[in-house]
Amino acid sequence: MDYKQTLNLPKTDFPMRANLPEREPAWVEEWQRSGLYARLAEATSGRPLYVLHDGPPYANGHVHLGTALNKIIKDMVLKSKLLAGYRVPFVPGWDCHGMPIEHQVTKELGPKARSLSRLEIRQRCRAYAEKFVNIQRSEFQRLGVLGEWERPYLTMSPEYEAQIVRVFRELVEGGYIYRGLRPVHWCTVCATALAEAEVEYSEHVSPSIYVRFPFVGSPEDARAIAKREEDRAALAERANRLFAVIWTTTPWTLPANLAVCLNPHLDYVALDVDGDLYIVAERLAEAFLGALGRTAAARIPVDLKPLDGRDVFRHPFFDRAVRLVFESHVTADVGTGCVHTAPGHGYEDFAVGQKYGLPVLTPVDGAGRFTEEAGPFAGRPVFEANDDIVRLLDQKGSLLRAEQLRHSYPHCWRCKQPLIFRATEQWFFRVDHAQLRQRALQQIDGVTWIPSWGHDRIYNMVEHRPDWCLSRQRAWGVPIPAFRCVRCGEFLFDPETIRHVEQVFARRGSDAWYELPTAELLPPGKRCRCGGSEFEKDQNILDVWFDAGCSHVAVLEQREGLQWPADLYVEAVDQHRGWFQVSLLTAVATRGAAPYRAVLTHGLILDEAAKKMSKSLGNVVSPEEIIRQHGAEVLRLLFASVDYTADVSFSKALIAPLLESYRKIRNTCRFLLGNLYDFDPTRDRVPVGDLPELDRWILHRAAEFNHRVRRAYELFQFHLVVHHLVNFCAVDLSALYLDIVKDRLYTAAPGSHARRSAQTTLFELLDTLVRVMAPILSFTAEEVFRHVPARPADSVFFLQFRDDLPRDEALFARWEKLFDVRAAVTKALEDARRADRIGHSLDALVRLRAAGALGSLLREYLSELPTVFIVSQVEWDESLPPEAASPILPELCIAVEPARGKKCERCWNFSQSVGSNAAHPGLCARCVAVVENLPHG
Repeated sequence: MDYKQTLNLPKTDFPMRANLPEREPAWVEEWQRSGLYARLAEATSGRPLYVLHDGPPYANGHVHLGTALNKIIKDMVLKSKLLAGYRVPFVPGWDCHGMPIEHQVTKELGPKARSLSRLEIRQRCRAYAEKFVNIQRSEFQRLGVLGEWERPYLTMSPEYEAQIVRVFRELVEGGYIYRGLRPVHWCTVCATALAEAEVEYSEHVSPSIYVRFPFVGSPEDARAIAKREEDRAALAERANRLFAVIWTTTPWTLPANLAVCLNPHLDYVALDVDGDLYIVAERLAEAFLGALGRTAAARIPVDLKPLDGRDVFRHPFFDRAVRLVFESHVTADVGTGCVHTAPGHGYEDFAVGQKYGLPVLTPVDGAGRFTEEAGPFAGRPVFEANDDIVRLLDQKGSLLRAEQLRHSYPHCWRCKQPLIFRATEQWFFRVDHAQLRQRALQQIDGVTWIPSWGHDRIYNMVEHRPDWCLSRQRAWGVPIPAFRCVRCGEFLFDPETIRHVEQVFARRGSDAWYELPTAELLPPGKRCRCGGSEFEKDQNILDVWFDAGCSHVAVLEQREGLQWPADLYVEAVDQHRGWFQVSLLTAVATRGAAPYRAVLTHGLILDEAAKKMSKSLGNVVSPEEIIRQHGAEVLRLLFASVDYTADVSFSKALIAPLLESYRKIRNTCRFLLGNLYDFDPTRDRVPVGDLPELDRWILHRAAEFNHRVRRAYELFQFHLVVHHLVNFCAVDLSALYLDIVKDRLYTAAPGSHARRSAQTTLFELLDTLVRVMAPILSFTAEEVFRHVPARPADSVFFLQFRDDLPRDEALFARWEKLFDVRAAVTKALEDARRADRIGHSLDALVRLRAAGALGSLLREYLSELPTVFIVSQVEWDESLPPEAASPILPELCIAVEPARGKKCERCWNFSQSVGSNAAHPGLCARCVAVVENLPHG
C-alpha cells in the first residue's frame, strides 16, 4: 500500500506565489463592479460614525510615494475602524486651484500664454486639473484604497467655490477681513504674494555686511546719550565721528532704509576704533570687533533712549535722515543689536514703522526690479544689484566688513527661487481680531495630536504667525468678491454683495467673475457710500490654502453622512503650517471650535540622500514602478512597517526584507487553508471546552495577539501591527504550534476528534488572522477570505475584529512552562544531533528528571510530551545525574538517546509496535488503527 495516500496532506487552490502585480487589478475591478464601498456603507449604516476628512492633494501630476503614503495610512485607519465596528464614510478630495497648476499650464503654453485672457487660462487650468483628478483617482484605487471615488469633492466645483465665498463672507461679517498695505513674501518669478505655508527654506548665499550710519544729531544730543558723567564731553566733541553699526544679509533692502532700531532692554556701548565711535550692543561687542579684526581703545556706555523717535542718523549712501527707533524684536544673538529697518521690506520693520509714523517705502516692483525711488539702481533686479550696493557703500566709506554667507533663506514652494519681502496692497485675514489667536491656541490644547509633539509645533506657529495674506495676483482660483468704486476708489465687500456673488458662483462657478459684466455680479441697485454706481472687479484671487481651509464647511457640513467636526485629520508634518492651521483659523473664526478632534501626522518621504522627495525637485520614485514589480500590497506593507511619524528615507533595499515578511504571512495562511480542505465549521467544529489543552493554549495566545493588534490599530501604530502579525505567524504558529500539530493533522483519522479539534483551532486562527490583516494587506486578506470554508460574506470587509477568542490564564501559565521545557529539550536534541547520536528529532527518546512543581507538571503531562517535543518517546528517569542539568533550565535534567523500536513508514515515529500487524508490518499501532478504518481499507 502507498501509505502516503492515507495521509491528510494539505490541499488548497490558494496559490503559493502571490503574483500581486497580476492579481491585484482584478480585485480593484471586482470591488468597483460589485459596488463594495456602497454596499459597506449600507451594511454599516446603523453603526457609530467615524469621520476621517481627506486633505486634498493637488491635481497636478501622478501620485508619488508621499501621496501614496498619505492615502494608504488613511485607508489603514478607516479599514481598522470599519473592522472595529464603525461606519466610516470616506470622501476623497482634490485641490484644483492655485499656482502649481497655473504654473504648469503656462509653462506648457509657452509664449502663447501671454496672448490669452484670464478666462482662457482658467479653462486650460480646469482641463488640466480634471485630467489629473482622473489619473490620480485611478492610481489611488490601484493602491487598494476604498472610498466614494465616483463623488469626490473638487475645490473647483461650483458648489465648493460657493462655500469658499460663503466662508469669506462669514469672516467679513465677523470683522476679520481687511485690505491694507503690508509687507508680504513675494515671488518675483511667479509675480504674486505668498502666504507663510507657501514658503520653503533652503540654503542661499548672500552678502554679509557691516554698515555704519553717521550720527547727525547735535553735540548736545551726543552728550545726552552718555551714561557716565565723565564721558559726556568726549561724546559731544566727537559727535561727528559717532556711528550706529548695522549688520545685514540683504543689501538690496538698504535703498528702502528709513530707521535704525535698537532694543530698549539691551545695554549699548560706543567702541573707540581708530578714533571712530561705533555704537553696538554690549553683548555683541566682542563678536563685532572679531569680525572686523580690530580692537577698541575704549568702550563708552551709552543710552540712546533720550533720542528715541528722532532723525539723528543719515542714510549711508542717500541724502536722507534716518530715524532712531526702539522695539523688542531686536536680539543680541547675531549682528550688532542695531537693526537696519525698511518698513516696506519686513514684517517687524513695518510694525515698528507704523508705531513711529514712518512711510512705507518699497522701491521694488512686482518683477523684483528697483523703481525710480532706488536712484542709481532703478531697473536692476534686486539680487543682481547686491554687489553694486556693496561697492557703493565702500566708495562712500560706509562699509566696515563684507563677506559671503551661506544661510537658510525663504524660497518659493513652486519655482524654488528666493523670495523678497515687499509691501503691497493685499487682502488680509486679521488673526488677532476678536481674540482669534488666543481662542485658536485654546482649541489646539483640546485636540489630540499624534504624535504628541504636533501640539507644540502648531501651537508655536499659531502663537507667532502674522496676519494671513489672502490675495494672489494670479488667474486660476476663486476671485476675491470685492469691487472698487470708480468714483472714490473705496472697495465694496459688504456681506450683501458677497452673498450675491456666492449665489452666482453656486449656479455658474467662479468663471462667472470673468464671463459676466460687473452689474450682474452685484445686487440690483448697489451703490457705494459716495453714491457711485460704477464699479471695477477686484483682480486678485484667494490663496489656494484658503480653498483647502474651507473644506470643513464645504464637505463636512454639506455632504450627507458626514459630521462636523471630523474625528481625524491625517496629513504630512508640513501641514502644521498648512492645512491643519488654515482649517483651524477659519473654523475657530466662523464656528468657534477646531474642525477636528484629533490630528495624525506622518513624516515625509525622503530619497536615499535624506532629501525630500517632490515632483519639483525631480527625485521622485514612482509608486507605479514598485507596484509593477512587486504589487501595491508590498507598498502597503512597507508604509505599515515603518514608524511613519518620522521621515522615511526610501531605498529599494527596504523591499527585500518586506518580501520575506510577506511570504511568512502568506505561507502561514496557505498552510491553514490547506488543512481545512475537508472542514465545514457548521458541521465539524469542536466546542472550545472539548479541545485539547494545546489547542486552547494557542487560542489563548491568539486572543492576546488579537488584543495587542487591536490596541495598536487604535493608536495608529501600524508598525506594531506588522511586528505582531509577522511574529505570530513565524514564531507562535509556524515554528511552534503548527510544527507540533502537523502530526495530528496529517496522520489522525480524517473525521477523528483529534483532527477535527486541530482543524477547529486552525479555522479560528485563520479567521482571526484574515481580519487582522485586512486593513494593511487588503488584497491578500480578500484573497485568503475567498478560500475560507463557509465564509459568512463575499468580502472580508463585512467582518469585524474578533472579541470572542477564549482565554484560560491558568492553562496558559502551565503550557508556557511546558514550552520553557521544550526550549531546553530542543537545545539537548541539537547537541545530540551534532554528536551524531540522532538524525531527526523523531529518532530520539528523551529522559527527564525535575524536582518540585516542575517535576509534578512534567509527570502530569508525560504522555503529551512526545508530541510537544516532536520526539518518539519521553520517559521519566529519577536516576539522571546532576551533570545532565540543562544550561537553559538548570532545575531540569535531560538525556537524549536513540528511540526504541522501528520507524513507522506512515508517521515516521519510532515505536516498538511497528511490525506487530501482519497486514501492515511497517506501521505502528496508532497508524494501523487509522488505516484499517479508512473507507478503502
